[in-house]
Amino acid sequence: MRRALFLGLLFPLGAQAETTADILARAEADCAALEGKFEAGPGAFTQIDLTGDGKPETIVDGSAFLCDTPGFFLHGQNAGSLWVAGEDVHLALYVRGWQLVQTAAGPALQIWVGGGESFEGVAPPHAETLAWNPKTKSFDTVAAP
Repeated sequence: MRRALFLGLLFPLGAQAETTADILARAEADCAALEGKFEAGPGAFTQIDLTGDGKPETIVDGSAFLCDTPGFFLHGQNAGSLWVAGEDVHLALYVRGWQLVQTAAGPALQIWVGGGESFEGVAPPHAETLAWNPKTKSFDTVAAP
């Protein structure tokens, strides 16, 4: 058997708010459908308070999901599904990479999105920094630190 990276591409991103347990259950079911054994690898979960309410949100990195299966299911290069799940926070993205950064307002999520081929040639991925806006109760794009 080969160990394949399971990127969570079968997930309906943004369809509805999912808890961490929902995300894991869906990943396990998708892997089982491929006759594989699911594992959330190192770095699959990061807990940090992104909203400033004193309660940590969970960042779930689908690129760390593994599925032992006789077949392969790979898509993109170093890309994957990323979720932020919390009491009042639900965000689902498809990213090429991410990291936590510190802004004047507190911790934020820096993501790399885009890239790939277009009619104008190959476009490199670009970074965006997302910080929680307590007034709108959503993530806004802010200047990079």
